[in-house]
Amino acid sequence: GTTFKFYRGKKNDSIIKKIKNGNKDLKKKTTKNIMIVEDEMIIVMYLKRILSKEYEILGVFRHGESVISALKDNKTDPDLIIMDISLSGKMDGIEVARKINETKNIPILFRTGFADSKITKKINKLNLKYYGSISKNTNPKVILKSVANLIEKAIK
Repeated sequence: GTTFKFYRGKKNDSIIKKIKNGNKDLKKKTTKNIMIVEDEMIIVMYLKRILSKEYEILGVFRHGESVISALKDNKTDPDLIIMDISLSGKMDGIEVARKINETKNIPILFRTGFADSKITKKINKLNLKYYGSISKNTNPKVILKSVANLIEKAIK
């Protein structure tokens, strides 16, 4: 391993503490967090397998109401939400995104089985600052690239 030598002084005390602690503060800031809103558990398992290698999954929600409630209670907002458009329950994914957007500015990556102009128009009407969409049968590399690009846009 690499050895660092620091000359102690008041300014260096916090740096030395961070190095001794494995620089936990830095690790927390570099890991990106994702919430998944999807009602089909097989798809949830697929997404978790792909995403958990590079991202922390903050939560998985089957219904829009539960993710809205969790976002109110959470101390940490996700860096991105992956949202199924056709959720079971009272609200579809577009309505859930609209409600989230009323209070938070979280990038949303929509997943849909049907990419028609009607859905695109509904998404555009939301006036989300950062969003994207992919089809449900998108391969893992495209999913990872879409997530990374959307998070990167939102950080800039």
